[in-house]
Amino acid sequence: MTMDREQVWQAYIDGELSACEAAQFETTLTDVERARLVQEMRFDQALAERLREGAACPDEAWARAVAPLRSTHRRAPLRRRIALAGAALAAAALAVFALPALYPDGVAGVLYRDVIYADSSLEELQQESEVAPGQESVIAYLAAKDVPLDIAAESEMESRLALHRPIQILGARQTRMAGATITEVLINCCGKPVRLVFAPSGSRAARMLDGGIGHTQAAEHIGAYTVATVARHPVIGLLGMVTTADAV
Repeated sequence: MTMDREQVWQAYIDGELSACEAAQFETTLTDVERARLVQEMRFDQALAERLREGAACPDEAWARAVAPLRSTHRRAPLRRRIALAGAALAAAALAVFALPALYPDGVAGVLYRDVIYADSSLEELQQESEVAPGQESVIAYLAAKDVPLDIAAESEMESRLALHRPIQILGARQTRMAGATITEVLINCCGKPVRLVFAPSGSRAARMLDGGIGHTQAAEHIGAYTVATVARHPVIGLLGMVTTADAV
């Protein structure tokens, strides 16, 4: 199905475009459209954060989430977004109130401690790194840990992800999730904390990332790994910055 520009615009905001489609769309934007797109993405991020923060108290959360709508100018799909926000809030309330009572040890065998959430600050992210900042030290770390993946330089990321400034590689670390060793590359994007999470393909951790658990935005299979973006800040196209170590 061919999408018109309005549909492509919305799909970009919702993170439904592939890395190539998102990059192609960005090349068509005027300066005015770029500024407008950034505002709308920030709106979506703020709304999502409000819904997450208030999931344990639906009435209060709804009041806080609706308040920005009254003072923010949005285009035609606003009514659709309000409806989606209400559905998301209802789902969050169900997860908070119903699931723990039904499954005190976790849902479908997934323990709550295995759910990946985004950091609230860059300081939190930086404290977790096991190496110095920068692409070279991170690539050396991945090689030392026998993770055959590479990540693009900061300059290349900023060039290809036109709406995101600055982008800084803060470091990397390894940890455990769902019985598997996962590797994380820690990134500052637009002053927001972002994780690139590498989980071995076929592992339960990889299946969890594929399922969008926690703050997982998107996941792709690269080499022998499932690679996912974990962040509250929307970073469309970041997965395209990861390649196999032997890629040309």
